[in-house]
Order: sequence, then C-alpha cells, then structure tokens
Amino acid sequence: MSLRLAALVCLFSTGCYYDVEPGDYDLGVPDEAVPAIDLAGLDGAVCASGAALIHSGELAELPTDRWGAASIGGADAGTTNLTFDTRRVAAGAGSLRLETSGRQAGLFYPDTRDAAYDLSQQLYVSFAITADDSASANDPGWRGSQPHVLVVSTSDDYFEYVPDENRIPRHPGAFIGLTIPLGGGSGWTRNVYGSPDLSKVKYLAWVFDTWGAGFTVWLDDVRIGPAPFADCGP
Repeated sequence: MSLRLAALVCLFSTGCYYDVEPGDYDLGVPDEAVPAIDLAGLDGAVCASGAALIHSGELAELPTDRWGAASIGGADAGTTNLTFDTRRVAAGAGSLRLETSGRQAGLFYPDTRDAAYDLSQQLYVSFAITADDSASANDPGWRGSQPHVLVVSTSDDYFEYVPDENRIPRHPGAFIGLTIPLGGGSGWTRNVYGSPDLSKVKYLAWVFDTWGAGFTVWLDDVRIGPAPFADCGP
C-alpha cells in the first residue's frame, strides 16, 4: 500500500506539513476468499444468504483474525504489528493495538479486502480511539487531521472521510469516541472517488500519518449502525 504526498500546507499554529493526497491510496482488492467462522447468533445479526456469520456487533473484539495492519510508504515504511490489548480498553475485553516504526500505517477490516457488505441502510461508523505519538522526533505530531477512514467498493471506487480537525491525541489517555456519518457532515468531510456503492463494500480502513516515525494507536468499540451489522464474509 502506498501514499504519495500532495501540496505543502502551512498553518500559523503548527507550521508547514505535506498533506496526504487522499485519492492516492493503493486500494488493491484481492480475489481470494476467506473461510467462514461459524459464530451465528451474535447480537441478533444474521446472514440473509444463509452463510455462516463471522462477526457482528462490536468489531474490535475476539476473534480479531479478520483485522489487519500494514505499514505505508514503500521501502521506508518500517514494520507494523497488530495485537489485542486487554490493558487499554474502551469497551469489551480489549482493544486493537497498532504499533508501527514507520511514518504511515493503517488498520483494515477485513484484511483480505474481499467482503461484500451492504451498508446502504446504515447511517454511521463509530469507534473509540487513543494514541501515542509523543516521541520528540515526531514533532509537531500528526500530519494534518487524523484519522482518515475509507469505505471501499473497488480499488477505484471508495469514500474517504476526513475530520475537519485532528481527532486523536499525541499522548495516550482516555479513549475518544467518534462517530462518522456515512453521508458526511458533523465534522467529517466525505470525499468521493469513482463511483463507490455502499451496498457493495469490500472493506473499511483507518489510516494514520505522523511527522516523524513510530507511533501506537488503540482502536476499540468499532460499530456500524444503527441496524445490526452482520459480517458474512465474501
């Protein structure tokens, strides 16, 4: 996955930074299928097709094998690790802990990028987040407003949601609850690339970018609503 840098943006309070060009993500969608895990009955969600239910309700809970993390930026991307952290929690038994030695990294659900979600009747994606970007080498911190959230139909067709101001801290503390309207608004700009279709969503992604290199993000209480969400796999 790669990102290119767009125009130099200058702010009176933080100086200048290179803004990530939102339309420049490598959004490869593989064809491989993933075996279904039979967890039918969770939170009352069901698969209309009769397929086995993989996950529903709060998505940042066990089993977390559908989640993935990746460094961004080619040869200088560094390494990235994803774990289930039971010590820092907003809801449930644990949170997703993303650690990277690079400048840019992302979280992906599902990591296989081959789902077939119908989100056309859903209104929002909500989650809780906190972070550690406190290394002095990363001054002045996050590059522009974070996080960027993608809802992807194909490699060329996707929505990107960008907060009007930075929403994640430099120093880890209490989780911050965020809700993104799928139609945009309420502090989130929705950028549309190609012809995305909320009834045909392959995956969702949370993308982060700092000035220096090396940060940690905790993501928890991830929900799609208001209707019960059923992950029925590909």
